[in-house]
This record gives sequence, structure tokens and C-alpha cells, in this order.
Amino acid sequence: MKKGFLKIVMLHIISRGEITGYGLIKRVEELTGVRPSPGAVYPLLKGMEEKGWISSEKRDGKVYYRLTPEGTEKLEEIRELKEEYMKKLHQTLSIASEVFLCREEESFSAVGLLLPLMNEVMELVSEGADLKEIQETLKECREALRKLKRRD
Repeated sequence: MKKGFLKIVMLHIISRGEITGYGLIKRVEELTGVRPSPGAVYPLLKGMEEKGWISSEKRDGKVYYRLTPEGTEKLEEIRELKEEYMKKLHQTLSIASEVFLCREEESFSAVGLLLPLMNEVMELVSEGADLKEIQETLKECREALRKLKRRD
């Protein structure tokens, strides 16, 4: 499982309520079918705590993690970005299907090229990259593609 995706899943789980690291590992496995190693989970927890997204409290020999207001903002930012990109992707596929008189399944296979890019964007967001910088980079990419189209 990619580190950026794991971080988003962990943040989502922690947003549901206080949880231990071990509980988090079990819950990630329940949700994704993949059991992350402690060597992947605990450094991410430490990093999220350093960024102020989560806080921890030691009780009864266990460490409990909870979301902070900053973490809630970050999670909402990730959700909004995902919604925006998914909406645009669906609109693009629908238009392409209609314009090129092809089935939506064919459009989806062509969009397979975009999925790694979307994963990269989500990973950058989960790592706290500047959203304006990401959006500017994507705009530049779109302009480069438009230039290619004009050459044809």
C-alpha cells in the first residue's frame, strides 16, 4: 500500500475516534484487506503528530491517538480535492463518450493513464504539499496538452 494512501486511510480512521496504534493497524486491515506493518504505521503517526494533525496521550501503558482541529482541516481538504477531481473525471468521461461515440468503458480504459497522476496528487496532498502549487502544475500540464492538440 502506498504511503500517501495509508496516511489518508489512517487519518480517516483516527477522525472516527480515539485509537491505539495496534487498533489502527487492525482497522486499516479491515478496511483495505492489507495489514500495514508497524514499521509503516508508527513513523506516519509520528509525522502526522509533528505536523499537528493528530495528538497522542499515554494511558494504561498504551498510546491513544486523536485528530486535532488541524487534522480535521487537512482531512476535509483531502476530501474536497477528491470530490472535485472525481466530478471532473466523470464529466470528462461522459463528454468523451458522447463526442467520440464510444462506450464509457472505452473512455475509462483511456483514463487509466490518469490514475497514476491522480494517485500522485493525492499522495502530495496527504504529505501537506501546497495545494496552489499542485493546481498550478496541473494547469501547466493541461496547457501543454492543449498545445499538442493545436499542432494536430
